[in-house]
Amino acid sequence: MTIALSASTANPQVNIFALTGRLSVETEGQTQPQLMEAIKQSPHGLVLDLAAVAFVSSAGLRMLITVYKSATASGIKLAIIRTRPEIYKLFKLAALDLTFNVFENEADAVKAICP
Repeated sequence: MTIALSASTANPQVNIFALTGRLSVETEGQTQPQLMEAIKQSPHGLVLDLAAVAFVSSAGLRMLITVYKSATASGIKLAIIRTRPEIYKLFKLAALDLTFNVFENEADAVKAICP
């Protein structure tokens, strides 16, 4: 799992976290602490770009839920962008599409976070 942090081109006060690889029990221990730290560094919002995530296990979903709860408790808005169709289907099956704000692109996600 590789992670790249960058400022949004639509709003530099929103951070974009691009994840690559698999969200699973094998990567959870490395990924979750980095995402929790990103919450602290993103006072105006955090966008998770899942375009290059090929697989999400139940452990990966649990990690995303934990990160979402932590962000919400801190008053930080979180959005997910560019999910692959098979990953989005998993979100829908678990009814997480009702919890997470999922968008097609960065501009829509940033607009929702910082209207």
